[in-house]
Amino acid sequence: MADARMMRLLGGAAALITGLLLGAASTLIVPATSAEDVSITSPTPTPTPEPASLQRADFRKCSLQPAIDAAGDLTVHATFTDDATGQLLAEFHDDEPVPTASVMKLVTAATAYEVLGPDYRLTTQVVPGTKPGTVVLVGGGDPTLRSGDSSYFPGTTASIADLAAQLGNQRITAVGIDTSRYTGPQWHPSWGPEDRTLGYMSPISALMVDGGRADPAAQESPRSEDPASDAAAVFAAQTGASFDPALKPAPGAMPLAAVESPTVAELVDLMLLESDNVIAEVLAREVAIKLDTGTDFDAINQAQRQALLWLGVDVTGFVGADGSGLSRDNRASAETIDELLRVVSTHDELAPLLAGLPESQRTGTLERRFPELADGAVNAKTGQITESLGLAGWIDVDGGRVRMVVMVTRPVGGENAPVSVGVDRPLLDSVVARAQECGLQLSGQ
Repeated sequence: MADARMMRLLGGAAALITGLLLGAASTLIVPATSAEDVSITSPTPTPTPEPASLQRADFRKCSLQPAIDAAGDLTVHATFTDDATGQLLAEFHDDEPVPTASVMKLVTAATAYEVLGPDYRLTTQVVPGTKPGTVVLVGGGDPTLRSGDSSYFPGTTASIADLAAQLGNQRITAVGIDTSRYTGPQWHPSWGPEDRTLGYMSPISALMVDGGRADPAAQESPRSEDPASDAAAVFAAQTGASFDPALKPAPGAMPLAAVESPTVAELVDLMLLESDNVIAEVLAREVAIKLDTGTDFDAINQAQRQALLWLGVDVTGFVGADGSGLSRDNRASAETIDELLRVVSTHDELAPLLAGLPESQRTGTLERRFPELADGAVNAKTGQITESLGLAGWIDVDGGRVRMVVMVTRPVGGENAPVSVGVDRPLLDSVVARAQECGLQLSGQ
């Protein structure tokens, strides 16, 4: 990874040196080799004007260092790159793997596009149960399945009522559930219980309604402790049946009803725009299943690393503990995320996923950030956990765009010392705002 950074630096330096040599060639004066070679009758040489290419104004001289220094005991891990030329403008601790926060969702989005494809959908089915007159609700991973008419998820999503309607007038006596598509613990050991009660995350089950929300229409709503049972209860009420958790699908049973989720492209857009953790976990799990690395949390890291390598992204130091970035165990360097952004933006089949990135003062998780800049000047994925804060995307500047990755951590007291959103995020934002002000004249010194 250091070699890649050096190549970008050398590329920019080579261009500058070439310009200097070309600019100076027409005015180059070769000095006399000895005193005898100098004639006292020689005309006084015309003073050589300083070549334009040597003017100080032609060097990048807008320093980011004051904003870095103002961050105090925060460690800034960052890359800033001229998006048009690929020249590295500034870097700080960019090869050090750190907790990613929700910047990890960029990895989840890219690997979902690469492995599953943008048109892939998740299917929820109803199949006959092992007892006459019974059915089993089979989870296919769709977190957007609606319990009723209202939903936080925008657009057209499938509902439990849709499934029940497909059964027609069949008399159903009992309903069971099948959540076997996902195995292992439903709650990652590094997630805190407050993430469920505050409404950031639900236990991850292959069967759920409303993303596990208590209030289907609220983005941040306390989440269920048992999403699959909640879904079964809604379906049982729709069909006038009882819920029997012991019921299993009949061997070789064909589906009686089925509904599909929005496409991966639509799910990725929502995941990036609103930083939806549950969608991220489902997509990461589906990628692992497709790559046959497993069906539990442990399968995610291997699947993400494999998909990133396919994309040509160096995975040195990378750890994908989950798909959402909520885990403090995730690791990626700013250099790795920068390389991922470059690959995604230059590949036609992947670039559409960037449409879901929030825009400052306009959409998603950046809607209320960077009021001092022009609306939409920052287009990036946000991230925040107590171990790190992050931004990864693009900054519009005079004359072009700067691709940037910024993740900040606090080393005092160890890597798990808390980072404060209220106190520390403005410091991160000031680094990005300074980079926008400097634009293509940005320098790390």
